[in-house]
Amino acid sequence: SSSDAADQFARRMTQLSAMLQNREIPAFVSTSERADLPVLDIEACPYPNLTDASDDRTMCRLEEKMLSEALGKDVHLNSCRLDGDSCCQFSSAEPDA
Repeated sequence: SSSDAADQFARRMTQLSAMLQNREIPAFVSTSERADLPVLDIEACPYPNLTDASDDRTMCRLEEKMLSEALGKDVHLNSCRLDGDSCCQFSSAEPDA
């Protein structure tokens, strides 16, 4: 059912945030204001040496793909530190069917 899929996605997102935290990357799961969906907030870029020198979004797109692969569902970068946002926020790109 869709609620089982949503629960599994939320669990995977929580596990992923814990893995990032173990690598000293501050990452937290919260709930989207727009929908009752989990979002992943990453407060420090995992690749600061590759993003600090430019506004190149190659690493951002790579991170989207990597997180989508790890979570088993496409995620979208909603906000980005390169735009001056407080964190890079990723959420599900598609609603649960």
